[in-house]
Amino acid sequence: MQAANAYDNEPKLSLALIIGGIAVFGLALGLSRGFPAGGPVPFGLPVRFVHQLGVVAISAGFLWWIGAKDRHISFSLLWRLEIVIAATGAFILMVLPGAATEIAVAIVNIADTLMLCVLFITAQDVARHSSLHPFVIFGGAWAARVLSRNLGRTVVFALSPMTQSESAVLGVIVFALSLSMVCLLTDNLPRTRKLFIYDDESGEAAASRTASGPAAYETKSEGSTAANVAVASSDEQVREWLRTKHGLTAREIDIALLIARGRSKTFIADELFISENTVRTHSKNVYTKLGIHSREELISLFENRTRL
Repeated sequence: MQAANAYDNEPKLSLALIIGGIAVFGLALGLSRGFPAGGPVPFGLPVRFVHQLGVVAISAGFLWWIGAKDRHISFSLLWRLEIVIAATGAFILMVLPGAATEIAVAIVNIADTLMLCVLFITAQDVARHSSLHPFVIFGGAWAARVLSRNLGRTVVFALSPMTQSESAVLGVIVFALSLSMVCLLTDNLPRTRKLFIYDDESGEAAASRTASGPAAYETKSEGSTAANVAVASSDEQVREWLRTKHGLTAREIDIALLIARGRSKTFIADELFISENTVRTHSKNVYTKLGIHSREELISLFENRTRL
C-alpha cells in the first residue's frame, strides 16, 4: 500500500471512534457555551482578555515546543489538552454557579478555539494519506463539530430558564467529556498509521518502525520509503555505531544515511514527511555529534567505517 493511501484500509470502528469522539466533545462544548440560557454569555473586557490571552499563550507554547525545541506534538496529547481545558471550565460551572460563569465559559471558549486547530491538522494529515477527496474529510470533521456543538446549545436554550435542569445538564457535560476521552485517547487509534507519526516519532520507536519497514509505509514509486531503503542497504553495525558511539537518534541516523547517499534536503523532507527546516536541524545535529562540517566528510566517515 502506498503511504498516500495508508488510511484506505482503516477499520470502520476507528472512523466511528474519531467522529464519535469529536461529536460528543462538541456536544460538551455546546452545552457549556450555552449554559445557562442557551445563548452566548456576554463577556466584559477582562473576561475577553482571559479568553484571547489563553489562546495566544497556548499557541505560543506550541510554537516554542515545535520551533525552538524541535519537538513534536501527538494526536493524543492535543486531545488531552482540549479535554483538560474544557473539563476545567465545566468544573468551575459546577462548583461556582453564577459567580464565575463568565470565566468558566471563557475557558471553554479557549478549548473551542483550539479545537479548530486540532481538527484542521488532523484532517490535513488524514487527507494526505487517504484516497478520499479532502473536501469529504474536512467537511465530515467540520460537520461533526458544528452540528454537535449547536445541538448542545439548542438543548440548553430549550430548557432555559433552568432550575432543576441545571444539574442534569452539567451531568451530561461531564458524561460527554468522559465519553470523548474513551473514544479519542487510545494508542490504537488509528490502527494502520498513527496520526502525525512522521512528525512525532523519535528514538527507539522510530528505530523499530524504520527497521520493520511495514508495507503501509511503502512509497509511491520505489516500493518502500527512502529511509527504509537506506536502512535495508546499510550495515546494522554502522547504525549501532552511530547510535552508541555518537549518540545519534534513529531519525538522525536515517537522515545521515540519506545525506551520505546524495539525497537533497527537499527529497529527504518529502520522503520522511517532515519539513525542510526539521531536516536542516537534524543535519546540523548529525554534523555536530560526528564532529564534521560537510557532506563530503560524512561520506568519508561512512566509507572509513565500512572498511573497518
